[in-house]
Amino acid sequence: SLTGDQLARLRNLPPVPRVALNNQDVDESWHVVTLDPYAEVQMAVRHLVENGHRHITLVRSTARTWQEQQREAGFNAALSEAGLDGHHIVTCPYREPSAELARKVQATACTACICLCHHGGLPVLDGLQNDLKVRIPEELSLITIENRRVSSYLNPRLTTIVQPLDQLAEETMDCLLQPTRARNQRSVSVLKSDLIVRDSVRRLGSPGR
Repeated sequence: SLTGDQLARLRNLPPVPRVALNNQDVDESWHVVTLDPYAEVQMAVRHLVENGHRHITLVRSTARTWQEQQREAGFNAALSEAGLDGHHIVTCPYREPSAELARKVQATACTACICLCHHGGLPVLDGLQNDLKVRIPEELSLITIENRRVSSYLNPRLTTIVQPLDQLAEETMDCLLQPTRARNQRSVSVLKSDLIVRDSVRRLGSPGR
């Protein structure tokens, strides 16, 4: 997830296998192994829309990486597809206090929040529940990235996007460890994430859980 400026500093690398993770904005000398942030956020938006949500906020990091740009583009496209407008995008600086991040989300008056940046999901949850005393999902629904250690054990159990990280690592190592493949034509592997439905999204119009 390097930015354009960071990639520019790598132009004079020796002739070694080059694999970009979660970044398709690289030249033809790089192989690409990537998740699909565009599709991930669309999956989350569609799930919320199916559950009656019309005011949705996306939390994204401040980095202007290919991954974050795709996430924002997918968010806007999915809401346009659903005929919705007036949505919000909140930026999440790294290590921002969770209470401050939660206040930004609450200020948008959304009924649902999507946070797929890895350093933001749990802080959003913490700030909303513990600092602002927002009840999830009764007052605000939340979709985050899956964290196998905690997502299914929290209260409420979090609805999440689960990413195939093991496959991402395996395909990356396959590119690096097969020099013959690395010298051939560029390859692009786009991996599919899935939605895990748990308890942090409320269907609007139904009683709170």
